[in-house]
Amino acid sequence: MRNQSQGDRLNQEQIDKYNNYREAVIPKYTTAQPKEEIEVSSEYFLYKKILEKDKKQDLRICNVGALYCISEDYFLKKRPKSIIHCLDFAPFIKINKEFEQPNLILHPGYPLDAIEKFARESNGYMFDYVIFARAATLINQNKIRSYMAPISKIAKNIAFLEVAQAILVDQRKLDIRKISLNEPYKLYGSMVIHNYPKLIESFDYKVVDAEILPPNAFNIDYGAFCYWVYVMGTKKDALGNNN
Repeated sequence: MRNQSQGDRLNQEQIDKYNNYREAVIPKYTTAQPKEEIEVSSEYFLYKKILEKDKKQDLRICNVGALYCISEDYFLKKRPKSIIHCLDFAPFIKINKEFEQPNLILHPGYPLDAIEKFARESNGYMFDYVIFARAATLINQNKIRSYMAPISKIAKNIAFLEVAQAILVDQRKLDIRKISLNEPYKLYGSMVIHNYPKLIESFDYKVVDAEILPPNAFNIDYGAFCYWVYVMGTKKDALGNNN
């Protein structure tokens, strides 16, 4: 998706383009991820981290930009008392009919609208985790703040796993923490790398885990320059509170 405006939310024309884009990539997602390799996939990585860190059985999770919910289905078989809300543009409903999990709740439409609705209707933290897996690179610096503002009111924890070109063309290493919040590092098309630690800290989250993962970290290799940024943060007033 190219030429995002620098506004704080998508307009209807841009939403229609994203709907068309999602429609086009659906066939790739349903065939690209072997079910027997979910444990080692980038889509499941954040769920794996949650399982390692949190023993709570009835977790409430929201995945922004979920698209194909095979990882959510797999996670819910491990934590059947948990509930996962998946947000993505309208066409993602089509490819998730196979997952008959009562605790897997799909929200078709512009994800920001759903997040803002949650914030309006919630009286506090309604999610243990809000996660972005390979989704925030397509969101510019103004729009990512539009997401973070309501998320900071409804989520105890937030986590990102995003593509990053960690080795630049001239072989310099990219220091994520030196990226300006106002000027994310541009990859290609409309893809960007945000300063995820500084971003979540600016919304009162404390970074509790962070890592740059190598290109071969997952079952699908996207090329020698395709590294991964993983960051997890906990709201400062929720630190030490697992209830």
